[in-house]
Parts: sequence; C-alpha cells; structure tokens
Amino acid sequence: MIDPGALFKGRIDNTMQLDARATDLVFAELLYPRALAPAWRLLEVFSLNDRPFDLRLRWDSGGGAGDPIRVTVARSTRVCVWSQGFRVSIANLATNGVNKIEGHIATLSEPIATHNFWETTQAIVADTVFTPPDMSRTVRFDCPIAAQAASKLKLLDGGGNLVGEWLWADQPSGGIPLGGCRTVHVTPSIPCDVRVVYDLHL
Repeated sequence: MIDPGALFKGRIDNTMQLDARATDLVFAELLYPRALAPAWRLLEVFSLNDRPFDLRLRWDSGGGAGDPIRVTVARSTRVCVWSQGFRVSIANLATNGVNKIEGHIATLSEPIATHNFWETTQAIVADTVFTPPDMSRTVRFDCPIAAQAASKLKLLDGGGNLVGEWLWADQPSGGIPLGGCRTVHVTPSIPCDVRVVYDLHL
C-alpha cells in the first residue's frame, strides 16, 4: 500500500525572508512538495515578523493543476485541500520592512475546516468592472463614508444579465453572495479608493 505522506521530491517545510514591498508584488516559491498519492494536506504558513503577505497556491490530485488561487494573510493562515502536488509562493505586502515567512505541509487522515480571503485595493473614478477570482463565494467593497450612500454595485452573470444590485451602504455584513455572478460593476458617486475583499471556499 502506498503511503500518501511519502514524498518523492520537493520540500514540505521552509523559511524565507522577503524584502519590503516596493511597488509590484514579487512572488517567491516557498514550498513545492509532491507525494506518491493524493491525501488531505494541511498548509500552515505564518509571518515571524507579524506582517501581511500574499499566498499564491496551486495544487493537483494526480491530474492537471487548476489556476493559481490567491490568499491574503494578515499574519498567519491554514489551507486544507485534497492534493498530491502542492506549490506555494509568497509575496511580502509590508512596505515598512522585511518579512520572514515560515510554512509547513502536513498529511491528514481527514479534512479540517479552514477559512481564507483575498483582497485588493484600487482607485476608481468612474464605472469599474471587477471579476471575482476562482473560489469566491462573497465580496465586500469598503470605501470612504462620503462615497457610500449613492454608490452602486451591480452583479452580472456570464451572459451579461443583471442578477443583483446594491447600494454600497446596504451591503450585508458578511458580504454580497456571488452565486453565478461573473462580474461586479461598481459606479462610485465620487472618485475614491476601494478595498475589495473576497471570501473564499478555501
């Protein structure tokens, strides 16, 4: 019987120090294990400096891997998936210093629940279209109070049909459910900087 925890290449634990963020994110590969058989894998990754970072994850269960998934991490997180191969890359979000990040991958006998987000920021002055990333289940838009009352959010499906419409100030506390939404169209009442947070099925 093949031991699903037996590795034949790659690392399952590593520590890496990243320079402070300058402008664009620069990703570096932290972990890249591949096992003899698929199993439940638990990734634990954390900053030893208590600074934020982004993860870029790709995994497969023996066939082809899907598109990379992005996760935003304040200090630490866990991700549990069924996989045989796993690739983990990291990028420092902190602009005020280096970020020393440690990661480990363990093999589990059964899955555990994990919960993760990905967020991005953008300056908008007119109608702007956002495409939710893979694994998204809800989205929340944060903006200055002055822009909330009259700004609008419209959810469209893949055929361009309107499936939901919200005033910015009326968003549910847990975010707007995306369901079959393909794009979110944002119409700000005034130019503003927005923070977009996607709640992930991950």
